[in-house]
Amino acid sequence: MSGKALSAFAWVLAIVGWLILCAGCDRPAPGALELQVEGVHLRSTSLDVVFVRVTNRSNEAVRVPGGNPPYSDAADLFELYLDGPGDWHRASWDRPAPTTANVEEPANWTSFLGNEDLGLFVNKPSVELPAGKSELVLLPGYIFLDAMKASYLRVVLRVTRAAGPDGWSGAVSSQPYPIYWDELHATTQPDKADLPDFLPAFSRARPMGWNMYGNESQFRRLVWYSNGSMTTQLERYRDAQVATAMERRMAAEEDDQIKLYEAVLAARAGSTVGRDFILHARKRTDREMVVSTLDALMFIARTDPHPQWAVEALKQSLTDDRKVIAMPEGWGYSDAPTIREAAGDLFVPEALQRLRSLPDEPAPPEAAKRPVAELCRALLESASAGGRWTAAKALEAKGDASAVPALLQAARKDVDGDVVLRSIFALGSLRSKAAVEALIACFDIDFSGKSAMKIFNEPWQFQDKIARCLRGLTGQNIGADPARWRRWWEREGRAGTDLP
Repeated sequence: MSGKALSAFAWVLAIVGWLILCAGCDRPAPGALELQVEGVHLRSTSLDVVFVRVTNRSNEAVRVPGGNPPYSDAADLFELYLDGPGDWHRASWDRPAPTTANVEEPANWTSFLGNEDLGLFVNKPSVELPAGKSELVLLPGYIFLDAMKASYLRVVLRVTRAAGPDGWSGAVSSQPYPIYWDELHATTQPDKADLPDFLPAFSRARPMGWNMYGNESQFRRLVWYSNGSMTTQLERYRDAQVATAMERRMAAEEDDQIKLYEAVLAARAGSTVGRDFILHARKRTDREMVVSTLDALMFIARTDPHPQWAVEALKQSLTDDRKVIAMPEGWGYSDAPTIREAAGDLFVPEALQRLRSLPDEPAPPEAAKRPVAELCRALLESASAGGRWTAAKALEAKGDASAVPALLQAARKDVDGDVVLRSIFALGSLRSKAAVEALIACFDIDFSGKSAMKIFNEPWQFQDKIARCLRGLTGQNIGADPARWRRWWEREGRAGTDLP
């Protein structure tokens, strides 16, 4: 072999040896990250949120994105894909444009008359993710109209240029995730998941959302609107881990309203630290904290499986004659009311009464006692929209499949949108194949000009409720796509076994 050949052979051996050596260096690579979708919150009337767990499967720390850029002028880092009908296709998160987007939220922003989504479209810093650790990424967007006809979604993290020497780059995809999995299965999971090591920051904005009057408590704005999806998502994780994480945030928090929200999440997960903070807050007399604490106690009483301590605290408020201070103008009182009066104004007595009532939003007793045939006549013939709505609600409570023809006729022909929507809900409560076929037929209804519950003003909103009712009856993860539902009915549903 010539000297040149030997030299070339030596170079080849050197390069192969270098490649073998590098292969054992455990450098971060595209496959070193793992993506898992852990929650999809589609809300039709406001912002939609997808939660993704990012786990570092390499042997060293790596810096990963904390979310997408806030505005539409920047490329997505986390891309969204939907499944159909047909092949996978990329969908837009529909983030706001820079010219109309909300600015970064001030730390002490306490009110904003407008979009409840304020505070989620903000810059999210990257996270230094140690080996084996995970972060929860919150991805906001307006994806409902695209997602409502799909069955699955997946998220792809794509970074073409690493941010610094320890930054990750590459592309990695999550597994397909059933879009309505939350609605069908979240409340029946036998085991909760481990809490990710890094959680997104809570939004501190306290906007005025749908159906608000402007005098709602800061707690209500935080828990219902600014952080509604996050509040729900945390229920998926182990209580002890959530309690510890919220106690840690409480210890570092200076804003009492944010701390109250964190205390509620901690107490709901069994934290005595969170419970003690709430009970101590109930002793205060400043108006903002009085109404927020009362709302917090009512929230716990409705959502905590062991709410007795919160119920007792609410009962104490009904006999508390201490004066509320720092009342703003326009609250409706010439003098500062007592805590007892504030509790009455916030419907605490009604809330306590409802806790003892089952089911929630019950049908009027006198209507529930009427025969099904009589209720069907009232649904179709009553001159009062309220009377027709009450009949539909009573038929829903009775659960008698003989009401299907009348409910379908009401959904098709009633001029009142609330009666139409209640009839659809009633069909969704009847566990019969006749109700399934009737709901599929409801896709053909012209919902133009119909309005219900003050927030249902578009045909697609009614169609989405039809699809949700069908999913509840059949367990089929089909979106609001009439053709797909008809194909399923003809091929499987009509001749299939009983409903699940």
